Amino acid sequence: MFFRFLIFVLGIYISVFSFANDNLKIICKKEDSCNVVAKIDGKNKIILKDYERSKIHIKWLSKDLAQLLLSCGSPCNYSTFIDFKNNLESKKSYYIVIAVDPISKKVAYINDNEKIEVSNIFSDKKIIIDLDFSKSLSIYTAIDKVKITHNKISINYYAGEDEIVKNKVIDISKLNN
Repeated sequence: MFFRFLIFVLGIYISVFSFANDNLKIICKKEDSCNVVAKIDGKNKIILKDYERSKIHIKWLSKDLAQLLLSCGSPCNYSTFIDFKNNLESKKSYYIVIAVDPISKKVAYINDNEKIEVSNIFSDKKIIIDLDFSKSLSIYTAIDKVKITHNKISINYYAGEDEIVKNKVIDISKLNN
């Protein structure tokens, strides 16, 4: 019990003191009842409500763009994004994010059909990518490296029965606003 309390206190300390931006805070009533509160358009808005502190992680991708990760088991996680410069919140939560470009505000993630989907974070535009992943690996282990630049996504992955490493570069410029 003491160990859980220590982890809880450490989590609160890290939450309150490690983020450079006061626009996003984790506020806990108790260990299993924490809210993520964001200041959007000058008003406090609860983004996540009543989650365990250990399941919430905030990652700053730039000084104005934050990624809120909510763990739902391994490898399961969902991400929501907030752009504080433009006062925007992502329209949906993204399942298992594999790459983000904070400059172009594009995200690559695994969709419910275990395909790679690339979206503009703050619009409904998306592209679904179907690759010939190795059948002996799950999609999560078949993906080696993913990088998004403004107009392209580069994916290194294991393909075929021999698990040969392939690279696919795809134009994603149609996602531009």
